[in-house]
Amino acid sequence: FFFGNGAMIILEVSRDSMKVVKNYHKLKKFKIFKIGIFLFFVTCILTFVICMLLTPKIELTDSGVLKVPVGASYEEVGYQAYANNRDISDKVIIKGEVDTTKLGTYILTYEVKYFLFSTKKLRIVEVVDGEAPNLELIGEKEVFICPKSTYQEEGYLVSDNYDKDLTSKVRIEDKENIRYYEVIDSSGNKTIKERVFHYEDKEKPVIKLNG
Repeated sequence: FFFGNGAMIILEVSRDSMKVVKNYHKLKKFKIFKIGIFLFFVTCILTFVICMLLTPKIELTDSGVLKVPVGASYEEVGYQAYANNRDISDKVIIKGEVDTTKLGTYILTYEVKYFLFSTKKLRIVEVVDGEAPNLELIGEKEVFICPKSTYQEEGYLVSDNYDKDLTSKVRIEDKENIRYYEVIDSSGNKTIKERVFHYEDKEKPVIKLNG
């Protein structure tokens, strides 16, 4: 009887010991898991901070979109680059060209490298024509015409800062006693001139004597 009870007690103690050992291993694994998660988040935060500090940044002095009149010279308006609280503007490389003799959109790329990190910034330069054509009328702008007579067009001169010849683009329209001259260049710039007609007989009659 005593031996039997002793054996039962030993078995129960052994089972309890096994449970304690298992619980200990589970607790140990859980702690290791928690430490692993903590280290993972710490690594992520450190990586993020390092990237923020070492990744260079470029700031353009304008909005990034610049308009330049055709025929004018393009001048760099400025930029600033920095990383890790240091000014590295001298390391910026500009790629691209602007041809101000031709209308169009040009893209300049600003690139800077700092250690293993690099950054790019774009500036859009638009070469535009905002100047209207020059239209000059030949002759007087106010013309006196005898009633029932027809005005003989004296002509006009057209010049433009970009388009070569706009003479054939001049549109003439008569409204009542005004003749309108209108010309539009390839960029949509418009010029309108007018010639006013006064239907009056201002010439004195001429008397010729015979004999």
